[in-house]
Amino acid sequence: MPLPDHCYTPCESSLLSFSKTEAALGAWLDTIAADSARRPASLTLRPEAGSQQPLFKAFAGLGSTTSAAPLEVKGTLAEGGMGLIRLAAQEALGRTVVVKTLRANYAAHAAEHVLREAWATGALEHPNIVPVHDIRVDKDGAPLIVLKRIEGLSWTELMADANAVQERFEESNLLEWNLKILGHVAQAMRFAHSRGILHRDLKPDNVMIGAFGEVYVVDWGIALSLPIVDESRLPPAETSDSMAGTPCYMAPEMLGEAPLDERTDTYLLGAILYEILSGSPPHQSMTLEELINEIRVSSPSAPKDACPLLTALALRAMHADPKKRFQNATDFVHALDTCIEQRESARLARVAAAQHAKMDALLQTSEPSRHECYRLFGALRLGYIESLRVWRDNHDAQTALDRARIDVIEFELAEGNPHAAQSIFSELTSPPEGLAKRIEDAQRRQREELAELGQYRDDSDSSLGSRTRIFLITILGLSWTITPMLKHLWAVDRLLSTYLGMTLITGFFMILTGALWFWARESMSLTLINRRYSLALLALFPCQFLLFAAGSLMDISIVQAQQLMLFVWTMCAVGVVTAVDVRFVPVALGYAVALLVAARYPELRFFAMSGGNLVLTATAIVIWYPKPGQYESGLLSGKRRALT
Repeated sequence: MPLPDHCYTPCESSLLSFSKTEAALGAWLDTIAADSARRPASLTLRPEAGSQQPLFKAFAGLGSTTSAAPLEVKGTLAEGGMGLIRLAAQEALGRTVVVKTLRANYAAHAAEHVLREAWATGALEHPNIVPVHDIRVDKDGAPLIVLKRIEGLSWTELMADANAVQERFEESNLLEWNLKILGHVAQAMRFAHSRGILHRDLKPDNVMIGAFGEVYVVDWGIALSLPIVDESRLPPAETSDSMAGTPCYMAPEMLGEAPLDERTDTYLLGAILYEILSGSPPHQSMTLEELINEIRVSSPSAPKDACPLLTALALRAMHADPKKRFQNATDFVHALDTCIEQRESARLARVAAAQHAKMDALLQTSEPSRHECYRLFGALRLGYIESLRVWRDNHDAQTALDRARIDVIEFELAEGNPHAAQSIFSELTSPPEGLAKRIEDAQRRQREELAELGQYRDDSDSSLGSRTRIFLITILGLSWTITPMLKHLWAVDRLLSTYLGMTLITGFFMILTGALWFWARESMSLTLINRRYSLALLALFPCQFLLFAAGSLMDISIVQAQQLMLFVWTMCAVGVVTAVDVRFVPVALGYAVALLVAARYPELRFFAMSGGNLVLTATAIVIWYPKPGQYESGLLSGKRRALT
């Protein structure tokens, strides 16, 4: 099949080694076919003998060594094609370690791989790289590597086992756990590259997970040195032309057709991510031609039902052209962290969106509960804000949050709460056009309504001006009460016995009342109720003048006119009760009784007048007398309150 433009094709200089590549891959496939129990992803293809620089010059300097901390080998943990992994007791330190050594009659290149792993990991002290405790020479002259014992399982055994991950590490989300492990592996690669070491065999089989979740990258046996270091015991990556690694994960350049660099390990990180998402490595063909083509083309299909963000990240990391991959492990780590943040942000936004849907449904009802509305709004607001905290560029979450805020603003405007709407409006990042003016207009209308309500409240507040009214009614009431009782005095008796005299007395009290009102005009005109009291009082005098004029024209006696005057007073009291203050009912009743007494017993009419006026005075003082705390409430200015 024709190859895409971006894939690697053998150049003229590499055609001579292409037959070696085919032979090596063919042998690898034959090994897999011969051992049906072996997983293709678990078998590393090692460089052929003599393809790399010998490492024995440095090793020869070790000589035959003995250790101050002798080892007691206890048993074999695992066997490979070239070496053995055994448990050993390090008595001096009281600990169990792992010893990696070679089989009897080992080949030179086998020792080379063991030494390469020892020197690579020995140069890398990192929490995610298995520590090397020592390198020794055994009795047969073979290298013996002492490593930290990892009590755990390979990542391969846990990657797809959600139950085991939950049981061992109490992690309920398998994908998130795998991404966290991949992040640790990528951090280890960042460190290794900074120290000039390329792993080139990254895969889940070469990652160990400790009993407490520790992550270790192991098997550095085919590691290479990067050009950033001047001297290294490892072969240089830029001159490596030998194929090595695990074909199921290989980058195109690992076929031996191009130099290797940090982007090769970045490719392998992407291949591991692809396996996390799809459940299998990216290269699955088991025929030689198809496998070589898959590796070169490096265009695996997107895993079904996988997260699009993570899929895009994996496919970019595995691009056939190294220039289009992440250029180093640092870029990969940052991209992975961003994807994890975006996924968590999206998850939080989905939770918030569920509350948002409930709030929308509530607001569609005829009488939405304010308490329930704000409960849901608080929950979704917190969810969206947390989503934005995790990933501040989550524009969908920001847009949804603004929409929820606008929904509540509309609710508050409909409920007549523009100030609450304004407080939420201030949080909007992109306010819709015209909303600010609507809120401003609603606030203005509310201020006007409150001002009108305050004016009405003030006008209806009988406590305002009460001290002034008490002072006035005391003077006038006592005068009206005492005057009828002075009829035995000659001058007063003559005035009370004629229409002219009654007109003069009425005029005198009208002038007295007018003078007192003028003196107290600021307080008595302050509120509507005071103005009504004033009008009711001042209206009494024209009524009396009219009564006297009509009585004179009708030629009725002054006694009858005085009896009718009590009727006028009764009607004025009834008017005050119905239009000003119902608490003046006793006054109306008092004048009504006085009218009946005067009608039945004309000689007692002056006593009846005095009695009615006394009831008026006493009732007014009791009603208007200030109560404790009466002046502490109300929407009044300081000037108004001072006048009370």
